Amino acid sequence: PGDCDLSNEEVVEVYRQIRDDTSDTNWMLIGYGGSKRTMSLYGSGSGGLSEFAQNLVREITYGYIRIPYGDNKQAKFVFVTYFPEDISQIARARANTHKPAIDRFFKIYNIQVNASSPEDIASDTIQNKLRAAGGASYGSAGTITSTSTASGKASAPSSQQASSQPSQQTKLSEERKKKEEEERKRALEEEKKKAEEERKRAQEKKQEEEQKAKLAAQAPAKQVESKGSSSSSSSLSAKMEKFTAQSTTGTTSTGNQKCTVCGKTVYLTEQIIADEKVYHKSCFRCTHCKNIIK
Repeated sequence: PGDCDLSNEEVVEVYRQIRDDTSDTNWMLIGYGGSKRTMSLYGSGSGGLSEFAQNLVREITYGYIRIPYGDNKQAKFVFVTYFPEDISQIARARANTHKPAIDRFFKIYNIQVNASSPEDIASDTIQNKLRAAGGASYGSAGTITSTSTASGKASAPSSQQASSQPSQQTKLSEERKKKEEEERKRALEEEKKKAEEERKRAQEKKQEEEQKAKLAAQAPAKQVESKGSSSSSSSLSAKMEKFTAQSTTGTTSTGNQKCTVCGKTVYLTEQIIADEKVYHKSCFRCTHCKNIIK
């Protein structure tokens, strides 16, 4: 219930571009877009922090920005959580339940900024936060441009420290890129696995619906067949009962049955029964042609 959906391919792709130092894209902004849990891309571009601030809207959004820092313009990443002051408490509470999932998505960053107005992400403010979080800012020659101590005074490192910093930075950068590549591959594998599971579920659901439709189509035919069988059985049973009654009437006659036509006694050997009436064989004639009916 606490997670939100960050599987939007456009969101994932723009995040990957920002993480790529060779890409021009350096910021993105995502929000709910009318949904309660699904994130969509609000904007992205190459104009940096100022362009990002211009695209803020008065709703809960999240941003990710790549900022060049220091004399050597080393890439730093800023994760912004933007909660305008006039947002309702219900919206804030729902967003807070989603915050862990958002944090996991934007998991690689140098600083996180909780902002309620564009002023909170002004360039000077962000630069100061980066300086406070990262300490010294190293130039292209490996020298310190500014370093603050606890007393607020600038201090210079030894020549050995200064010469070792560039190689350490390069090593850390390579390790970071390697880790990011591994995480990207793992994320892609997870996405593929999730897509395959969704495809299988959709296929199973389709097969189940087809089976239900097939059974529903067969049901009326079985009902008709059952009714026809029952009707035939009832008709046959009625005929058998009638035949049995007629046969019983004929075979139990002792000679006191009277012919319907002549009124004389009809014996068993010369009787015919029709419509539960007894006739002599010689009296059972057509009323029009007077011929004996056999």
